[in-house]
Amino acid sequence: MNVQLFSNSIWKVNHNNNHIHREIQTLIDENKLTNDTSIRSHLSVNASPGIVHGSHEGMYSLQLFKKYEDQLGEFLDFVDWEIQYCKSVSWKRSDYVFLHSWLNMTPKDSYQEWHIHANSHISGVYYHNTYLEQGGIIFKNPNPYIHMNIFPGMDNHPAGMHFAPEPNTLFLFPSWMEHKTDKNRIDRLRTSIAFNVSTY
Repeated sequence: MNVQLFSNSIWKVNHNNNHIHREIQTLIDENKLTNDTSIRSHLSVNASPGIVHGSHEGMYSLQLFKKYEDQLGEFLDFVDWEIQYCKSVSWKRSDYVFLHSWLNMTPKDSYQEWHIHANSHISGVYYHNTYLEQGGIIFKNPNPYIHMNIFPGMDNHPAGMHFAPEPNTLFLFPSWMEHKTDKNRIDRLRTSIAFNVSTY
């Protein structure tokens, strides 16, 4: 589904592929045992009750997809298909490369502040086995009229547009678009996979 947002496109798509679900769950289960911080965002690893400041300064060395490409075959095919399609209708570039990819595991009472993903073109976040109480993602409205409180259609979330953390859901968006997450309100890790893409 192509969601038109602030004169920009955010690509949102769900799947019902049990193989993908098992691939991601296996990765998460293994990570809980091995505590492999080389693929986990510092925002989640160091999360503590309160606020998680979201600059993503530590994302540049995180290479989840390279390290686990053999275990994530169907998931990566799914991501590739969606990037190819949304790129053809929104970003108009011929090819792409993954720059960074990582696992987020956000505990109760943690969330991310407004941030962008610098030095890339398309960013993505995939929500795995999530619950509504774990908090969704909000994309900031870049239109300056928002500061005048007169931007139409933004009564519920005047700062931007909110999306609930639906399971098995992928979001693709321009990397320059500021976004943040709601607080995780339950005692269960909110797990997601994030990545950045450069198009050429």
